[in-house]
Amino acid sequence: VLLGLLTYSTHSILNHKMREEGNLVYNVSASINSNELFGSFYFILNTQPHNIQKSLDIIKEELLKISSGSIEDGDIERTKKIIQAREVFANQQIHAEAFKEADIEISFKTIKNSEDWMNSMMRVSKDEIAETAEWLHNNLNILAVCSNEEGVTYGC
Repeated sequence: VLLGLLTYSTHSILNHKMREEGNLVYNVSASINSNELFGSFYFILNTQPHNIQKSLDIIKEELLKISSGSIEDGDIERTKKIIQAREVFANQQIHAEAFKEADIEISFKTIKNSEDWMNSMMRVSKDEIAETAEWLHNNLNILAVCSNEEGVTYGC
């Protein structure tokens, strides 16, 4: 749900701050790769190299705001509806549904199937979102990789 609040739509927090207000990125998205033992969280920014640090600072700033509880209940509910809609569309493709079921079975011990996964997403509370944002803010190690015509550059 935190991932959705940050990046799932053009009205998401990071798209608004970094694209609409800041003109720093063309697009921002995020992905999480997790199971019960480990996980990785990725932010994908379509931007110029000189905008990377400012964009990373905004990500940390917004995580800190969310961790203090400054997220509206309506925003959480809208994000949950977006997650549900994405699931409906994703489930229209039989191979996507089969992959998700296999991934859940392999990766998670406490989640039985995609319906159970969706139910767990809908139960996420504002306090849990704030707690996750605080943890992510305090533990986020960012390696920025930027590729363009001139090659690949790295930054932290």
